Amino acid sequence: MVLEGGSFMFDCGDGTVRQLLKSRMKPKDLKAIFITHLHGDHIYGLPALGMTMQSLFPAGEECPIYSTQGLLDIFRGAFS
Repeated sequence: MVLEGGSFMFDCGDGTVRQLLKSRMKPKDLKAIFITHLHGDHIYGLPALGMTMQSLFPAGEECPIYSTQGLLDIFRGAFS
């Protein structure tokens, strides 16, 4: 979703980065990411998007992710 001044992503499935690179919207334009629920097809694109955005954002800038507590638990388990 694009609003004046920024873009917002709802869910982040596998292949999101590929699709972003094909579109006019760029990862650095994202102001926030919202995850509606924790099925794999809604979250598996987050690691790749995070790596892409890490290389694009200057140190200290962030793109907040809004979801349930379970998302944090999933990523702590996956990357620990």
